[in-house]
Amino acid sequence: MEQKEFTDFVISKLLLSFPDFGKHIRIKDDNTADIEYPSERGKLKLFISTRNKELTVGFSAGQSQFGWHVHMDMYGAETPEEMAETAVMLLKEILNDKKRIVFTSYLGYFLTEDEDELEGFIYDGEKLKLYNWSEL
Repeated sequence: MEQKEFTDFVISKLLLSFPDFGKHIRIKDDNTADIEYPSERGKLKLFISTRNKELTVGFSAGQSQFGWHVHMDMYGAETPEEMAETAVMLLKEILNDKKRIVFTSYLGYFLTEDEDELEGFIYDGEKLKLYNWSEL
């Protein structure tokens, strides 16, 4: 599958579940797409990319294009169909406040699978902050 075909397929699947993403898509000259979807309060953006025929979901805040991010193959997705399905499930969990978002001033925003296992992310005694998407 060529990059354009991959991008077209994945974007069409995402738009079926998240039609609001449509006004936030940027198609680039290399046939990749970026979606930057802001939180309601504007503190964080979901950043979705089809670069290198991979579907990547992450957060951007401030000047950085990508802070934390995850490739859908890290969840076991191998085909474009599986990548799109996995991304839709993950995005629904984030947008519907089913996944907590962690913030530290050192690492920025990221997701965690287990809130009880966050001690390794604490630097210099900093307290972690946990958010739902709707709070950002």
